[in-house]
Amino acid sequence: MADDGNTIRDTSRDTRRAGQAGRDAGRETRDATREGTKARRGPRPSLTTQQVVRAGMDIADAEGLGAVSMGRIAAALGVSTMALYRYVSGKDELLTLMLDLALGDVEEATTQDAARDEPAASGTPHWRRSLERWARRQLGLARRRPWVMQLTRNGSALGPNRATFIERGLAALADTPLTWAERTEVIGRLSLHLLSEGSLLAAMELQPRAAAVGASADDAAQHPALVDYDTLLRRLIDPVRHPNLTEALDSGAFESPTEVEPGYDPDFGLRLFLDGVAALVTRAEARSAG
Repeated sequence: MADDGNTIRDTSRDTRRAGQAGRDAGRETRDATREGTKARRGPRPSLTTQQVVRAGMDIADAEGLGAVSMGRIAAALGVSTMALYRYVSGKDELLTLMLDLALGDVEEATTQDAARDEPAASGTPHWRRSLERWARRQLGLARRRPWVMQLTRNGSALGPNRATFIERGLAALADTPLTWAERTEVIGRLSLHLLSEGSLLAAMELQPRAAAVGASADDAAQHPALVDYDTLLRRLIDPVRHPNLTEALDSGAFESPTEVEPGYDPDFGLRLFLDGVAALVTRAEARSAG
């Protein structure tokens, strides 16, 4: 679809500008993601910014993003709410730091994965193994910490660790003959795929949690892919006019999962995407050889 193509191209251009955006956001967030904090007026701080941010992450992990507030964090840390403003300027900065620190944890794990990397017996190229690790770690984060996808969709500020993620994606393609434009297109479009797939995984995780605690539908992060299309389509189709759709429905292909099941394969779309990248790399190799 033309509109989707424009969106993808715009996103890819945004990816190219991420280095500058990361530097701009980094001026505000870099110190906060370290153990130390900036000196501020008043009594000597008894906490670090990272402790404050981690407390917010713990609350989001246990109860969802809607439960995170400066008051809740202060209570968890045993300080007054006003004391938190020595470390963060407000909730918006707190959420930005929570997202960036969560990405930093995944970046560290991805680095450890890369250190253990060994060429696959099947001869899978390095670029593909690297992008698979990069993508799967992000999908794992969406499942483990679904609130991260809510912050990502809401356009939280770009922080240093988010820029590092883009850097790692581009680095995976460094040994291929792809041009810089092609590499950024690949990473931009793969990022869109991961955003979509991650949002679905997060919604799958949040729905049963929300139902268990009686949370609102908004906090459950409803996803279009979780709509009961099987029931809706059966009300609309005519077997004569829609024979293929009828057969697909009868096969159970439109039955929507309501939770992450063992048979659900989030890697299916990833494999399809990387197969396409492999074809692009092959054409680029032929171009370089010619």
